Amino acid sequence: IYLTAHDDPDTLSRAKLTGPMAFLLKPFKAAELTSAVDIALNRSRAEQQAQERERSFLSAMDTIGDAVLTTDSEGRVRFMNRSAENLTGWRQEQALGRPAADVVQVVDEPEACSKDFRALLNFDGAPGSDSNNEYRVLARDGVYHWLTIKTSSIAPEGGGSIRVVVMQDVTRRKQREQALRRQADLLDQTQDAIFTWDANGAISYWNRGAQALYGFSPPEALGCTVGELLPHGHPSNGEALEVALERDGRWSGELARKTKDGREIIVESLLVAVEDRTGSRTVLETDRDISERKRAELEIQRLNQELQAHVSDLTAVNQELESFNYSISHDLRAPLRHIDAYAKILLDQPGLGLGEEGRNYVQHVRQGARRMGLMVDGLLELSRTSRREPATRVTGLKSLVEDVIFELNSELQDREIEWRIGELPVVDCDPTLTRQVFANLLANAVKFTRPRKPAVIEVGQTWCEGQTALFVRDNGVGFSMKYASKLFGIFQRLHRREDFEGTGIGLVTVQRIIQKHGGRVWAEAELDKGATFYFTLEPPHRTANVEPTTGLDGEKRC
Repeated sequence: IYLTAHDDPDTLSRAKLTGPMAFLLKPFKAAELTSAVDIALNRSRAEQQAQERERSFLSAMDTIGDAVLTTDSEGRVRFMNRSAENLTGWRQEQALGRPAADVVQVVDEPEACSKDFRALLNFDGAPGSDSNNEYRVLARDGVYHWLTIKTSSIAPEGGGSIRVVVMQDVTRRKQREQALRRQADLLDQTQDAIFTWDANGAISYWNRGAQALYGFSPPEALGCTVGELLPHGHPSNGEALEVALERDGRWSGELARKTKDGREIIVESLLVAVEDRTGSRTVLETDRDISERKRAELEIQRLNQELQAHVSDLTAVNQELESFNYSISHDLRAPLRHIDAYAKILLDQPGLGLGEEGRNYVQHVRQGARRMGLMVDGLLELSRTSRREPATRVTGLKSLVEDVIFELNSELQDREIEWRIGELPVVDCDPTLTRQVFANLLANAVKFTRPRKPAVIEVGQTWCEGQTALFVRDNGVGFSMKYASKLFGIFQRLHRREDFEGTGIGLVTVQRIIQKHGGRVWAEAELDKGATFYFTLEPPHRTANVEPTTGLDGEKRC
């Protein structure tokens, strides 16, 4: 009927209608019916177009990255796009009709911020507004997000009002900012001066270490150029610094700087250049004050120069003394031999009438001459040892010790001596000089064990302070350790000449030989309980890893 009436209004007048339809149409004229139908049709088309626009709007909202939801005049959710669903953890069908403040829950914020947030979601604020605040919200799945919010109000054709809420997730930016703040806090804890400056030299960051070193506070430093704030900021090779930054992106070295109070300091500096995505360059500089160290280095250099000069002087003096010592010793040998020979002639001539007392005097002269000859021989040997450089080669120490013991035994037919020779290493040393060390130490052991029956003399190795030490131990008369500092002094003796003969040169010679090998020598003893002499033949850093061994009596000593 509608189509017929719309196409031909006169149709209704010719229609033969009966029943209810005729009753309904009877009061209307054809023109009136046509007008009512057109209004209904237009309204239907408008509704379809509005629905189409709404579908297009909603479809568009699902394609954008920001989270969008709409609320009615009472703040209840009408729509959520997919980003809003992902952000809040609510599905749209779950959130529809709920208060928006329940769906988007702000947490851990002051009351003023919370009120501002609710005003944006509801209609308490302006029709359209932006918030300067950043809100920390809790999603339904327990994940926290940081948001910024923009809102606008629209009035649909059908009446009422709709609030469109656009939420931007700034969580990553917030996390980066928090990380940067934490890094800045950490940088503030260091004592080094750390600051950054751009391509124009303008300072953009200034930590507490920089303030402590240079005296400028952050407000005074920020924005100033490095050249303005820190005079003498470039070293003499400033061009090399710039070239290194351009080529390698880093430079390290020493810079001369001036502080706020005018002090000139030397800093050890590291510069690192970093470019962002736009190509802008920022230089991170780290400075450490080394002024005291530089002054100490200069003082050490001056002292070393003075020491070198003293060493040169002492070397020259020692060389002269050794030459003098050698000459005097060599020249004294002949007169001493003559004194001994003439004294012997006097003793062998009974007709001279010396008498018993005279013969005793002559005998004392001979003994003195022989003792003086031994001292001269010792001085000559010491002089030769001091001038000689070691000719090292691989040497088995046990064979050296056995040779020395063989020679000593040939002169000790009436002595009861128990020799205990342990395992001895093979080392790099001068065999002649090392043999002399063992000869002097073993001869001393034989001399000072004269009151013992039997005398026990032990040779072995042990582990001491990270290296192998050799030792010669005896059960002789020993000595008091309070006099140990005199052991290696020339002509120093710890026992009376009447009790034990000697010149006081043997241990000095031992020390010189050991020092020439880079080692050291020391002794441990107890009065009337024997003595032990230790020595090494290498500096500590050259000593091989040798397992420690004990003496033949089971003791570990060093």
